[in-house]
Amino acid sequence: MLDYRAEVFIQVAQCLNITRASQDLYISQPAVTAAIQKLEEHYAVKLFLRKPAGLELTPAGVMLYRHLSKLKEASTKLNNEMMKLKGTVHGRLSIGAAPTFGNYILPRLLGFFSKSYPKISYNLLVGNNAQIYSYLREGRIELAFLVGTLPGKELAATKIMKDRLILVVSPRHPWSARETVSSSELLTQPLILREKRSSSRRDMEEAFAEMGLSPGKLSAIADFNSFEAIKSAVHADLGAALISWWAVKRELEQGWLSPVKIEGVDLTRDIYAATLPGAGLTEAASRLLRIACHDLADFLP
Repeated sequence: MLDYRAEVFIQVAQCLNITRASQDLYISQPAVTAAIQKLEEHYAVKLFLRKPAGLELTPAGVMLYRHLSKLKEASTKLNNEMMKLKGTVHGRLSIGAAPTFGNYILPRLLGFFSKSYPKISYNLLVGNNAQIYSYLREGRIELAFLVGTLPGKELAATKIMKDRLILVVSPRHPWSARETVSSSELLTQPLILREKRSSSRRDMEEAFAEMGLSPGKLSAIADFNSFEAIKSAVHADLGAALISWWAVKRELEQGWLSPVKIEGVDLTRDIYAATLPGAGLTEAASRLLRIACHDLADFLP
């Protein structure tokens, strides 16, 4: 087991930010600073330099990080093997997910998973694909769930299910009584869209571009980074929206929103479970990944 100061140092070295490290470790910023200072006093060297853009590892810091990372990997492997001998799995599992999966599917998965592994606790970060990829590379999470186009080539990714963007309007909208609309009709319809960096927005724009419809010609009346805000705005007659079926499943069942098909447009996309190649996953992450890849149908409606 690594001691407290080593764990703090590794976290700061990964994110190069005292505030973020304190948030990830659930300790105060002074406690993070004190742990780093004790390590510097112990080795009689500076481990970080303060730059205008943030912290930077010194050569001594780079060396210490390299060795402590190897020790942490060995410690994780040893802990996993000991847990296997005991027949139990416990610890804290850090996961990142795109909003579609993180808000509407992952809670079901974790509820299912916790019945078999009740001693595991969770840390969940929800963000767009680029953010989650960044968290994975920084070591802030072990396992990522991404939707649509993958943000980087340095990923070991497995398709685990499908998602579909659908057009929704309020029950009072003229289109609510129609089964389909043409893609060209969307050019005059006020639309509420996800923010430009989101995978939903990118997948939508790519689908329309393939049909010869320029995304720039869409009448975007608002860009929101929240599914819940989009649904409320559609219900309030601000405009129509293209949104994940998973995000509006309950509202469609309750009649709070109405679905409309778009002729000739395929907005189906893949959902992936991803890790960094060669990453030493904890036993908890390995088992959750296995269930996500093979057993999702056991608990999804």
